[in-house]
Amino acid sequence: MAKRKFYKKAFRKWLDTLAKVVVKNRDDFTCRINHDGECSGKMEPLDNDCQWCHIKSRKSNNTRWLIPNAICGCGHCHSWAHDNPNEFGVWFANKYPHLDEYLNIPRESHSWREDDYRLIESQLLRKAIDLDVDYMTVPDRGRGYRKRFIKRIKEMKGTDAE
Repeated sequence: MAKRKFYKKAFRKWLDTLAKVVVKNRDDFTCRINHDGECSGKMEPLDNDCQWCHIKSRKSNNTRWLIPNAICGCGHCHSWAHDNPNEFGVWFANKYPHLDEYLNIPRESHSWREDDYRLIESQLLRKAIDLDVDYMTVPDRGRGYRKRFIKRIKEMKGTDAE
C-alpha cells in the first residue's frame, strides 16, 4: 500500500486540535486567567467560549504546541489578554514565574519536516493518555478528528504494552 502524502497545513490543524484538547483537559475546562467578575469560570468541554490561550505567540512552531505555553481561558478573559498584552505578561509572570522563565528560554528555529510534526503528535498523544482524556471532548467538526484520536491512542497504548 502506498504511503499517504503528508499535508503540512492539515497536520498543523490536527496538532492544534490535540493541543487544545490536552490544555483544556489539563485545566479542567476552567478559565485560568479569571480576569474579573465577567469571567465564565468553569465551562463545558465543547463550549465555544472555552478557548486555547497562548502565552507566547503561536506563530512559531517551536512554541505553538508547547503545553506550558498555553492555558484554558474564557472568551472574555482571552480578549482581555489580547487587548492588554503588557498587563497580561506581568500577570502571567507573577502567577506562573517558573513557566514564564521556561518560556523565555531562546529556542532554535529550524525548517520543520514531517518527522518533527509526528514527534509533536506523539508527545501530545502521550500527554492525552497521561491525562486520561475522554475522546468525547475532542471536537470533530466533520474532519474525523475524534475517530483519528481514538485510533492513534489505541495504537500508542498497543505499542506501550509490548
